[in-house]
Amino acid sequence: MKKWLVILYCSVLIDLGNKRQLNVQELIKHVENFSLQKLEMAEHTIKEEFDVKNLMAVGKFLTLMATLGSLVACGATPYQTSSIQGAVSGPYANVNSSVSLAYNFIQDRHYSLNPQQKQKQTMAVYSALESEYGVLHQWYEANAMGGVKAVHGYPQGSGFCKVLYSTVVVDNKQRNFDETACKEAGHDGWRFIINR
Repeated sequence: MKKWLVILYCSVLIDLGNKRQLNVQELIKHVENFSLQKLEMAEHTIKEEFDVKNLMAVGKFLTLMATLGSLVACGATPYQTSSIQGAVSGPYANVNSSVSLAYNFIQDRHYSLNPQQKQKQTMAVYSALESEYGVLHQWYEANAMGGVKAVHGYPQGSGFCKVLYSTVVVDNKQRNFDETACKEAGHDGWRFIINR
């Protein structure tokens, strides 16, 4: 610190040159003020660097948590039938404005199955998969009802697949689903094939 003040003192002396005569006390005061300002600027810069490093650490942590969360969700999600995932009001047309987007959102919320209804639809789907072809499995719950039947099957790899026809009705709005689920040796349960 003393070395810094001496260098600073000398540079102030050179800068002042012959412009004006200062007494030693005033000169020391100017040097100390100058060094305090530089010290404050250095502390501010260090604080900014620390803040940036903290923000980067928080960002990396959040990215890691989002990645881990999605991996856990993928591993824990059972295979589901599309008849419980989609709303009865869909599929939707292209959205041209925020009003049509809001309308589609409201329709989707209103015509979706509640958790109890989803459970009953899932039970009907799995009952149809385990039963003979053509047997209708129905359920009723408040403002909704549904029916599922396996219509035919075919061999696939080391197992077989079944094609299901499902109908779900919510508040008198009906939607039909055509789904395929496969069961293979070495895999537990049924896997639903996404029909595109």
